[in-house]
Amino acid sequence: MSVEELTTLHSTRGHLPSLHALVATHLERQPGDVAIARANIVRWLKDGVQHVQAPDRLRAWDAVLLAAQQTDEGMQALLALLRSENEAQARMLEFSPFAGVLPREARRQARELCGYRH
Repeated sequence: MSVEELTTLHSTRGHLPSLHALVATHLERQPGDVAIARANIVRWLKDGVQHVQAPDRLRAWDAVLLAAQQTDEGMQALLALLRSENEAQARMLEFSPFAGVLPREARRQARELCGYRH
């Protein structure tokens, strides 16, 4: 599905989706791509992350992603987190492990269409 189609799905509330909301829609269609995010976490922790809070947040993400791989309830919790506009959950999204989940062209289009919202 193209980014334009994903954006159309999200624009029913009268605003453009965040990049994370687009990732959520992508993961609904390709749940196996959760493994990409988990591999990022493993690599980043192995390489050593620079931010003091990053290891704890990445481990928290890994728990969410593992649950998403194991159960439908876990996947629904992940999708809700990615689509949340809650300020408290925004802190979790600051350490997003979803690099490489969307193809390069889709990321470029999404940045343009989403107005660089994260």
